[in-house]
Amino acid sequence: MRTYQREVERQRKMVLKAEHAHQRLLLVVQGLKKLFADEHFVNLLRAEGLDSPPKCLAERINTLGSVSTPDHPEPEGATM
Repeated sequence: MRTYQREVERQRKMVLKAEHAHQRLLLVVQGLKKLFADEHFVNLLRAEGLDSPPKCLAERINTLGSVSTPDHPEPEGATM
């Protein structure tokens, strides 16, 4: 029984860490969406030759960043 309880606690901690990481990712994606909406920021990136973000980042900005569900609400202060 003790082994089972340790495993349950280990998995609970893993789920909490995953949820925390997900919230942090959403916050970062929302910040990037705001930056890419700023014409001056985009012009600066172009001037530095950084006008196209990596594909996986661009996909997250275009899809995940606007997703908010009851079990994964947007982080506070992350609205556009």
